[in-house]
Amino acid sequence: MALKACVFGLVCAGNAAVAFAAPIAYIPLGSGNAVIAVDVANGTIVKHYAGIENPHGLVATPDGEYLIAGSLAETPIPAGAPADTPNSKLYVIHPAHGHVMAEIPVSGWTHHQAITPDGKYVLSTHPTRGGISVVDVVGNKVFRVIDTGPAPNYTLITKDGKHAYVSNSGDGTISEIDLGS
Repeated sequence: MALKACVFGLVCAGNAAVAFAAPIAYIPLGSGNAVIAVDVANGTIVKHYAGIENPHGLVATPDGEYLIAGSLAETPIPAGAPADTPNSKLYVIHPAHGHVMAEIPVSGWTHHQAITPDGKYVLSTHPTRGGISVVDVVGNKVFRVIDTGPAPNYTLITKDGKHAYVSNSGDGTISEIDLGS
């Protein structure tokens, strides 16, 4: 019962990046290096997905088939390497199969993910890089990197998938991104 109350509290407080695929809630455990699946009806942990380094931010594809988790972990960029050298990852998890299906290299640790309504692209914020990655979910690769503003935090995508809005916590601004181009 304590877990049920904890999950309910996290979801209601809005402080957790929880992805839902009813009646299951998927919760990234950060330094626990895993994502758990919780049956929301009874508060029981029903699955544990390991091998995800410091997951933070999690989104489910619209059909619920995949989860995409960002990572707060990053490796140092070697001296002389380009600033956009990938040094962190997004993890594609297949809940029904119970494992990580793909690791997608990205530049900078990721904070939060948002997915387009058609499920084709994930937008991932990179606070230390001042931008977002647009990731092709089918090809499991970065499609485009877009500069936003200092310390991009959250992204919301319009229902029609034509625009995204990114909050930049470094200066309190919002970046509007045209996803149609």
